[in-house]
Amino acid sequence: MPDSLPLQQMPTPTKFQQQFYWEDFTKKILRDWGFFETYSHSLINKSLQDLSGKTALKLKNPLSQDWLYLRTDLIFSVLNIIAQNQDKKEKLSLFEMANVYLSRKDDLPQEELKLTAVINHSDFYTLKGYLESLAEQMGIKLGFEGKDYPQLFQKGIGAKILVDKHEIGYLGQISSKLQENLQIKNTVWGFELNFMQLAKFASKNKVYTPIPKYPAIVERLTFFNPKAKEYSLIYQSAIKTHQLIKQVTLADNYQDKLSLEIHYLDPQKNLSDKDIAPIRKKLVANIEKLGLKLQGEI
Repeated sequence: MPDSLPLQQMPTPTKFQQQFYWEDFTKKILRDWGFFETYSHSLINKSLQDLSGKTALKLKNPLSQDWLYLRTDLIFSVLNIIAQNQDKKEKLSLFEMANVYLSRKDDLPQEELKLTAVINHSDFYTLKGYLESLAEQMGIKLGFEGKDYPQLFQKGIGAKILVDKHEIGYLGQISSKLQENLQIKNTVWGFELNFMQLAKFASKNKVYTPIPKYPAIVERLTFFNPKAKEYSLIYQSAIKTHQLIKQVTLADNYQDKLSLEIHYLDPQKNLSDKDIAPIRKKLVANIEKLGLKLQGEI
């Protein structure tokens, strides 16, 4: 064979090249964190489809009653795998990345690549932490806003996932009614998001932030929250109070009380209590406008 370069032009990168990179990246990250990847069939039976409550495309010539509809959600398939394997392994952490098929009038279905992860151990905040850590590795800052998904999540324990105010998915505690339908024993938490949208926001560029020369002042403030205001609203109100408030985290939450851990930091100098006193006063005022009440005095 002659040793020569091909005469045609080199193939140009496809628009999916970046998405393929992030697909592989995400799968490796989740596997490293102890999740098992699943592969479920794109066709599902009537009982699984009825759980979603959405309109699905039905095959005219199904090979089996188990392969009857093109699925519109991925999370129900993975929950079914939890139900089938819960007697073999007590603690399960599963994820799947695959297409769903949304029906369109007089057209082929719209295919969307979804990412779903479910766990039947730990708690809501653990799963949320996995999701936030994954997004951080992809250079994305996620937002969360409370929302009820009655077909899927327990009332009051569900939230939509946001990127730049765009909703890309949801997470929460699987409803007891759904678990009963699927005969799942342990409490399950899960999320599902549009991975195609997530990959569009991802970036390989890393920004170096030097270690602060001066230490932060860290304090806790406890508030009564009788109206059960969402933490996302409280966080936004607190973090926007002043530029020296660098971090706000939920330290504790019990009944109608929650504790916030506040980090004050000035990269140019050491802060004193005199410096942060007016900032603290403004922060408390902003949070109390939401209907909360500070425990004690400042």
